[in-house]
Amino acid sequence: MNLFQRASLKLPLSPIERSILKLVKSFLLTGLVAILPTINAIITAIATGTFSQNWTQQLYLLSAAFLVAVVHAVAKYFSSQGDFLVGSVIDQIADTISQKMQTPPK
Repeated sequence: MNLFQRASLKLPLSPIERSILKLVKSFLLTGLVAILPTINAIITAIATGTFSQNWTQQLYLLSAAFLVAVVHAVAKYFSSQGDFLVGSVIDQIADTISQKMQTPPK
């Protein structure tokens, strides 16, 4: 079972797995938002017939946006280090309950 399947089934994930998911999500959302000015520049260039767009500036914009996505993923990794794995907590609670139920009352 891969990472995306486990995440969709709401199974417990390690901090690095959660940060990878955050990185993928950030890349997709950043790509959608950051490409809008580039699409606008292309449409404007086609409509006016002048292709005097500063593509270096567009590349810097896209690079900065994806760098922000990487920073978000790194922040997610460090912020999730102290989190409990929900599955392990549930297992501990279930074990405790089963032990209490098997112990005869005094």
